[in-house]
Amino acid sequence: MSKRIVLFLTVVFFFPVPFAVAESFQDDLIRYVDEVTVMLEEQTDDEIIHYLNNSLILVNSMRDNASRKLVDTHALESLGEAYFLLPEELSLAAIQSQAIQTESELYRRYIQPYIKQNYLIFLSAQQNILQRKYFSLNDHNANFVEGYLNSKLPLTRINLNDTLAKQDPYLGVSPWEATFRVEPAMVFVNQLAPALLLTLGATFTVLPEVNLSVSPPDFQETFATRFIQKAGPRIGFGAMQKEGEVQWVMGAGMHLRSVAIWALYDYSDQKVALGVGLSDISVLAKVIGWY
Repeated sequence: MSKRIVLFLTVVFFFPVPFAVAESFQDDLIRYVDEVTVMLEEQTDDEIIHYLNNSLILVNSMRDNASRKLVDTHALESLGEAYFLLPEELSLAAIQSQAIQTESELYRRYIQPYIKQNYLIFLSAQQNILQRKYFSLNDHNANFVEGYLNSKLPLTRINLNDTLAKQDPYLGVSPWEATFRVEPAMVFVNQLAPALLLTLGATFTVLPEVNLSVSPPDFQETFATRFIQKAGPRIGFGAMQKEGEVQWVMGAGMHLRSVAIWALYDYSDQKVALGVGLSDISVLAKVIGWY
């Protein structure tokens, strides 16, 4: 296999594609930064310039936090508290200036609604749902194909509008996910034969409905949310190593959580064999620290 093909497969199947959680929050943070940056360029007073620069530093830290797949709500709350300490350094003349008054209005319009307690509770509950959907508790990293499919298909797309997400029982997180990845498997053909499959499938995650009207939010757990968690069909094509030779196989399977059961057709023997695979290798993060 050439180096170009190896590089292509690495990028397509293993290079992470980030996706955001709170779209309206990030959009409003960008609006604040853009408008304050323009206003900063017009200032000549050193005290006001220093204040606006410090404000931008804090809000850009919020942007970095909000761009993560799992937002740190405690850090977000701390950044909000730090912002309110900034005016203590200002003189009365600076506080009464048009620039500071305009910046304060921009903050109230674009940022303050998101650091209120009720929004942080919603955001924390949404992170909980995302953690249930993806095995990795840090970030969800989809390859390019999965990222494209899940962002385009109505069934799998996450609702990034905060207002609409709050009205959804799963807080805007779709339980469906399209998968397109390389999966390892073991095939039972007289002996255990290792295989590598290129698979296309769908995963349904059993998510609890969330009641935000109570504090803390009520996650309505069931037997399925606790023990089944996720399942779905898949098809695959690949190769296995049997008796020192590489042989082609293809078939269909079903996965439960991270384990997939396959019915694979062996082209050489023209027989169907049973296979067991790992449908989501991100579970290895729980047992391999560097993964």
